[in-house]
Amino acid sequence: MVKVTKQGRLRSRDMAASGSGTLRDISHRLRNLHTVYKVEAGIVTQEGSIHQKLRGKTVICDRGGNARVAKGGAVKEAGGAEMIMANTADNGEELIADSHLIPATMVGQITGDKIRDYVTSDPSPTATISFGGTVIGTSPSAPRVAALSSCGPNHLTLEILKPDVIAPGVNILASWTGYTSPTDLDIDPRRVEFNIISGTSMSCPHVRGLAALLRKAYPDWSPAVVKPALITTAYNLDNTSHNITDLASGDARNKSNLTTSWTIASISRCNTN
Repeated sequence: MVKVTKQGRLRSRDMAASGSGTLRDISHRLRNLHTVYKVEAGIVTQEGSIHQKLRGKTVICDRGGNARVAKGGAVKEAGGAEMIMANTADNGEELIADSHLIPATMVGQITGDKIRDYVTSDPSPTATISFGGTVIGTSPSAPRVAALSSCGPNHLTLEILKPDVIAPGVNILASWTGYTSPTDLDIDPRRVEFNIISGTSMSCPHVRGLAALLRKAYPDWSPAVVKPALITTAYNLDNTSHNITDLASGDARNKSNLTTSWTIASISRCNTN
C-alpha cells in the first residue's frame, strides 16, 4: 500500500513494497517522508542524472525511458529513501514485480496521475509506503493482455494481424542464474536462485510446451500444422465471459472496453521498462 498524504487523503493497494529488511520494519521506519517528483527536482531518474535534493525523500518516477530497476538504483545512489514508480498512458494499469534496490512500489496510471497532481500542487507533500499484508477481495477480470505485448495490427501492413496467440508472460516465478543479480545491475550485490520475470522469455515456454504436447500426440504434424491448431483451439474470453482486454488501454474495466478478440496461448517482447 502507498499512502500519499495530504492529511492521509490518497491511498492505493495495487502494489507491494520491496527492499532490505522485513517489509513491516521498512514500513515502520519510512513514514510521511517529503516527496518529490521529477518536475520539482528538475531530473529524469536515470543513472547519473539524479539531483541531490532527493536525499532522504520519497521519489516519484515515471515509468519508461530506462529500466524500472535502474530508476530505483539511481534514486538509491542519490540517497533517496524510497520510490513510487508511476505508470503513464503507455502502460495503463499494468503492474510489474521487480527486485528493487530500495523500498519501492508501483501504481497504475490512474493512481499515478492522482499522486502526480498532488505532489506538484501541494507545497509540502509527504508519502508513506506501507506493507499491509495480503489483501483479499474482488479481483479484476483475467487474463489481460500486458502493456508490453504487441497489440497489432502491423503498423506498416495493416492486413497483417498479430500476435497469433498470447500466453502468460508477466510476473512469472522463474529460476535465475547466480552469475548476475536479480536486477542485472552492476551495483546490485544480491544473488538469488529464483526471480520474477516478464516478457517473451516467459510466455514462449508456455506455447512451446503446448506445441511439444501436440507433437507427442501427433508425431506426424509439422510446425505448419501445429501453429493453426494452437490458434484455432485457443480461447478469447476472460473469466467473466467478456473479450480479453488490454491493460495498456487505461479505461474503466481495468479500465478497458476493448472489442478486440485475443487468442490466449503468447506474449511478445521482453520488457524491463
